[in-house]
Amino acid sequence: MRRGAARGAARLGATLVAAAALLSGCVALGAPTGAPAAAGASAPPPLEPEVGHTAPPPNDLDDLRITELIARCPDVLSDAALRTLPQHGVDAVSFFATTGQCADVGAVLAVDSPRPFVSPLQYIDAPCPGGTLLTVWAHYDDDLIFGSPTIPRALDAGRCVRTLYLTASDAGLGEQYELAREAGLRAAYDAMRGAATPWEDRTVLLSNGITLAMTRPSGDPRISLFFLRLPDSGLDGNGFQATGHSGIPKLLGGLVAEAPRFGGAAPLKAVDLPATVSQLYDAYAPDEVLTALPAMAQGSRGDHPDHAATGGIVADLADRGLIDPRRVTYAQGYPISGLAPNLHGDELARKLDAFAKYAAHDAVLRCSTVDRCLKLPRTGPWLVRQYLIPHDAIVRAGA
Repeated sequence: MRRGAARGAARLGATLVAAAALLSGCVALGAPTGAPAAAGASAPPPLEPEVGHTAPPPNDLDDLRITELIARCPDVLSDAALRTLPQHGVDAVSFFATTGQCADVGAVLAVDSPRPFVSPLQYIDAPCPGGTLLTVWAHYDDDLIFGSPTIPRALDAGRCVRTLYLTASDAGLGEQYELAREAGLRAAYDAMRGAATPWEDRTVLLSNGITLAMTRPSGDPRISLFFLRLPDSGLDGNGFQATGHSGIPKLLGGLVAEAPRFGGAAPLKAVDLPATVSQLYDAYAPDEVLTALPAMAQGSRGDHPDHAATGGIVADLADRGLIDPRRVTYAQGYPISGLAPNLHGDELARKLDAFAKYAAHDAVLRCSTVDRCLKLPRTGPWLVRQYLIPHDAIVRAGA
C-alpha cells in the first residue's frame, strides 16, 4: 500500500507541474504587446497582414471585347482608355464603334457624363448648361409661324433649341421643293441667332435603329435641326399621289403599314414616330417641350391634319409619363386667325424678319419681304399671333 501511494503522489506532482507550465504559457501569450515572454516559452507566430479589398472594375469589358473595339476604331481607342471608362461610357463607345461611327467616339472619351447611355445625341451635341427647348413640328415653317417668339426668346436666354420635323413638307411637289425649304430654315435660324456661319449636315443613327438627317450651324451649339422627311399628308390628310397617298395621320391611324421617306432613308412604321420623339426627349432632358395642339384638344379643329397628329404623339407620351407633362406646351395652329393679334413691337418685327428670310426659299409662298409675307391671305394673320396652352390646361374635345 505504501508503494502504490508513493506512485500516486508522484503522478499528482507531475500533473501539477504540467498545469503550472500551461498557466505560465497562457500568461506569456496574453501579455501586453511588447512585454517579454516568460523564460523558456516560445514566441507567438507573427500576425499575417490583412488583405485589402480590391475595388470593382469600372466596367464589364474583358480582354476580348477590348480587342474587338480597338480593332473597329483603332485611331481613337486604346486599351488604357477603355479600361478606365465608366459603364455608361463603354455603352456609348460600343454603340458608336459597332455602328461605324468612330468619329463620335472621341466625344465620349472627352465628356465626363454621369448619365446612362440612351442616345448618341447625348454626345453628338454638347450639353446645354442654360437649359434646352425641344420642339416637335410637322412642317418646316410651323416653328417659325406658331412657335415664335418662344424659340427666339429661348436663344436670347442662352438656352439650346433642338427641333424635330416629322414631314419633308413637300406638299406633293417633290424633293427639290423640300430641300429648298430646308435651306430656308437655315436662313431663318441665322436671322434669329444673329449670325451666318456655315451649317454642318450629317446623318445620325439613333440607338433604336432610326436614322435622322441633322443640320446645325458651325460654332453655335445652341441649335440643332432634325428631319425625318416623311410625306406631307396635305390639307385633307389623304396625302399626295407622288408619295403613295401616305402621311402621318394614315400611318398613326393604321391605314398604311409604313410610310416612305425622302432622301432614301428606310420607311417608318407608326411605332417609330413616338420612339423617335421619346429618344430626343431622353437624350436632351429638356426643361420645356413645344409642339402643335393635338387633335383631341379643343381649339384644334380646322388645323392641318399633320399638325394635330404631331401634337397627338407628344400628348400621348406625356399622358403615359414618358414625357413630363409639366414641361409640355402646345401652340395653336390655323384657328388662331380668328383670335385677337397679340404680337407687337420688336418681338413681332424679329419674327417677321426670320419668316421672310425663310419664305424667300419657298416657291409656294413667293414672298421675300415682310410686307409681302404679311399680305399672304392665310399666312399673314398667323404671323401676328401666338397662342400657347400648357398640357395641364388642355380642354379635351367632348369634355
